[in-house]
Formats: sequence, structure tokens, C-alpha cells
Amino acid sequence: MIRVAELYAELRMHASHEWTMSMLGRSLVVYARCDELATAACQSMSIWRTPALEAGFKPDEVCVVELCSRAAFQINTAGLTASRTFHHPNMGTFVVYELDDGSAVVQPGRGVVLCSTTGEMVWLVDDALLAGERDRWPNLTDLATVITAEILRRGGRFLAHAGGVGHRGRCLLLTGESGSGKTTLTVRKVIEGWDFYGDDMVIVGRDPDGRWRVHPFWRPVHLTPDTLKLLGGLRVQSTNCTISNKVQCDIAELVPVIRPAPGLIEAVFCLRPGWHPEMPQLLSKADALSTLGATFLSGFNSHTAEHDLDNLLEFLTAMPVYQASWSTGSQAVDLFLGDRKAHADER
Repeated sequence: MIRVAELYAELRMHASHEWTMSMLGRSLVVYARCDELATAACQSMSIWRTPALEAGFKPDEVCVVELCSRAAFQINTAGLTASRTFHHPNMGTFVVYELDDGSAVVQPGRGVVLCSTTGEMVWLVDDALLAGERDRWPNLTDLATVITAEILRRGGRFLAHAGGVGHRGRCLLLTGESGSGKTTLTVRKVIEGWDFYGDDMVIVGRDPDGRWRVHPFWRPVHLTPDTLKLLGGLRVQSTNCTISNKVQCDIAELVPVIRPAPGLIEAVFCLRPGWHPEMPQLLSKADALSTLGATFLSGFNSHTAEHDLDNLLEFLTAMPVYQASWSTGSQAVDLFLGDRKAHADER
């Protein structure tokens, strides 16, 4: 069975390109043999290149990215039992395997991310993902999310499967199953003037004083034809489509936005399709756990479900959760966070 640390050391010796980046206070160095691959990988991780660091600087995290063919590597799953499998409506299926010195997250046909128990990460990319397109980084965002989630976990944060909108540093998270209206409601409120934190995934973490904050996680927005109609017939220039035939575009194509500062989370709205209450209904802790357990946790990590459950239980201890729908949720967001016209005018 492959050992992640040994594979990392071998590939690192041949790497000639180095990028240093930061993510929420943690530093990451990405090594690669190919500059084009390194550039595409870094762009896909929603993290930013930082100025040159002083000599002797030791990064928090290290990762080497390589094409599968050049790494001469294939996951041999014979005799291995998947520790977990999860499916994302826009990205497809991911399978996690336990290895001797870490774990592997496999996205069939696209690549694999390996994380060692000693901290090294290896990202192997299928050759076809860099062929035939000028802007290749969107092809890498799926597995880039796995690396992002791993770095966040090591820093005490996690990715939540939710949209996020805010006003004056106070935020609401909007979660629910695929098709429940997360993107529709999120984009609608952003068009009306609210801050945008994400439409499908956001970063959640707790301050030293115990308060929970949401950090923006800007990735391409995925819009169905029905969503575009509900939002007043929005037109987008992008022609990129996902495996579920959704139009993929940047939020800036829809409305002028500024990346907001982290905001305090006031509540979570769990959107339920086909349910039309006059106002959202507060859920008991037991019902909230059952509801969010199926929708809120992103699944994008290399660890077991027990780790996800610990995060969720800590979060629910402090956070009210309401059942809502995308139609009544719009009015409830206004009531929770203030007058929308005043906020739009402040922009």
C-alpha cells in the first residue's frame, strides 16, 4: 500500500515551482513540476499568493501537485473498504479510503488527494483536466475543496454546506438539500444589497470567546434555468455548465460585490422544498441535529464522520435553527438583519 509521506518526498524532489499562499491565518506552500498546473491549482483553491516570506520560514501546510501520469500512481482499492462515500450535486461522488499513514479522497475520473498523518498532502490530477481549455482552473475546484477543507480543519474551522448573507457584520446561513432554494434565496438577497459569503458552501469557525463566525468562501455560483427565472430573468455571459446542467458563473457577473469581513452568525435557516409557512419555525435541538446532519456538513474532508458530528454538536449548542422555505425566507432575512433598502443605500 502506498505511503503518502514517501510519495510526497519523491515528488517534492522533482518540483521546480513553488507558490506560497495564505488561508485564514495559515500558510500553505504548493510545489509542482509544471508552472501551468501549479497556477491552475492555486487559483482553484480560493486562496491568494502572499509576498515573499523571510528566509527560513516554515509553512503551516505543504502540498505537492502533480499529474497522475507523471506520478505513475494509481489508487489500488483492491482489499480496501471505503471509510465513507459522499455525493455532491454539482461535483459528483467522492470516496475516502484509509491508508497506512493517512487517507485518500478519490474523485473517480478526476484525481485524488492524499493526506498523511504527519501533515504532507499530495494532489494528483487527471491529465485530461488540463487539456483543451484555456482557463483550466475551474476543472480543479472539486478536489481543491478537499485540500481547503483539510487546511481549515487543522486551523479549527470547517466547510458548511450552506449559503450565507449578512448585514453590518451579522449573518444568516441558508442550508438545505439540493433544489431547496439556497442559491435562489442567497443571490436574491445579494441583489437586494446584502453581503455575499457564498451560495453553496461557507467557512464556519468559532472565536476564542465562543462566538461563531462565517467567513466568505467565494466559488463559482451554480444557477438552474428555474433560478434565473425566479431572479427576474437574469442573464449571464458564462457558458460553463456543471455535470447537473447548471450554469456556472462568478457572482460578480450578476451583481457588484465586495468581499465582506467575517460576520457573527445569528441563526441557520434550513430550507424545505414545498413547505410554505408564514414565518420560519424554530426547531428543537433534537430536530435541528436530525435536519442539519443530513444537509449542513459539507463532507469534504479526509476524516471520519465522527469528526463532523463533533463540529455539528458544538455548533448547535450555541445556534438557533429554523425551518423555512426560499419564499418566506426572504422576508425573514429582512426581519432578522434589518431594513434591506438601508443596507443597499449604504453600499
